[in-house]
Amino acid sequence: HRRSSSLKIFYNDVYEVPLPPNHRFPMAKYRQTRELLQQWITAADNKHSNTATNNSNLETSIVEFQVSPLATVAELETTHC
Repeated sequence: HRRSSSLKIFYNDVYEVPLPPNHRFPMAKYRQTRELLQQWITAADNKHSNTATNNSNLETSIVEFQVSPLATVAELETTHC
């Protein structure tokens, strides 16, 4: 049988915050980290798919990357106030 599971990975590197040059946490590094992870997962999935195409007992893991929703004011107040 074929079983699928889904892992959602949320990211927020699409939001830009202006930071001074040489800031300790430059925004681009978060995007670059996500892109590398996506490339690695895609390559691993492709390799797995190519070696197990005819296996009827194939178990697949699907990773879905989604932009994280913005927090509401109420959610922020529970954490940052």
